Amino acid sequence: MDLLVTVLAAVHVFTKFKPPPLIRSRLPGVTETQGANTGTGDYFVDVPITAGAVTRTITNVDVDRLRVKISVPALARTTEQGDIVGSSFRYAVDFQLNAGGFNQAEQRVITGKTSSGYTFDREFTLRNLTGWNSGNISLNFPINIRVRRISEDSTTQRIQNAFAWQAFTEITDAKLRYPNTALVGIEINAEQFNNVPQRAYDIKGIKIRIPSNATVDSSTGRLIYAGTWNGTFAAATWCACPAWILYDLLTKTAAMALANKY
Repeated sequence: MDLLVTVLAAVHVFTKFKPPPLIRSRLPGVTETQGANTGTGDYFVDVPITAGAVTRTITNVDVDRLRVKISVPALARTTEQGDIVGSSFRYAVDFQLNAGGFNQAEQRVITGKTSSGYTFDREFTLRNLTGWNSGNISLNFPINIRVRRISEDSTTQRIQNAFAWQAFTEITDAKLRYPNTALVGIEINAEQFNNVPQRAYDIKGIKIRIPSNATVDSSTGRLIYAGTWNGTFAAATWCACPAWILYDLLTKTAAMALANKY
């Protein structure tokens, strides 16, 4: 199968293509969100180091990924001279599988300067967690998620670096395999594009058998016949003739399997 992918700006573009087998695995690296639900509704929980940590629980065994939203009301430090400069804090996210020990999944330092506040999301794939049981998914649940503050709490109004765990979202990926279908997935970096880029695909499709007395017009894909057809077929090739494409669909084993399924 011939495939041409054109993207407006080829910056951090990741493309995966799979031809149409009868049975395929899910397309790796490109997922579709089937449903996303905030685990306990929107909430806003400050995470001071004095409290140790804030913990929430996932019980839905169908969840594939988790998105944690962190909110920073303000991030700044006032110097003795009265200048307002940036500040920072360090935090960590831990996971506990089925009452086992907590394992750190991430530790980051957030540095910057803001007085109006901002939020940011961090996403975690559950199957990548330390100790994940791939053989029996249900044995991983319930899963506890813990957000910890590592930096010392500010004890003065001159340093503003508090943060809160605002929400978390449970994400279930659609387990779609698209049998007997050519599939292409594109993953792009949202920081490089203001909106969804235009894409163009030049797809010839599957080669099919055509009558032995026919040739394919290279510019249009239509068939040009010469003489009388003797009932035999030429080697499979690409063409745009709807009649012989339909014949190929009706006589292919994969197409018959698809028809029987539906």
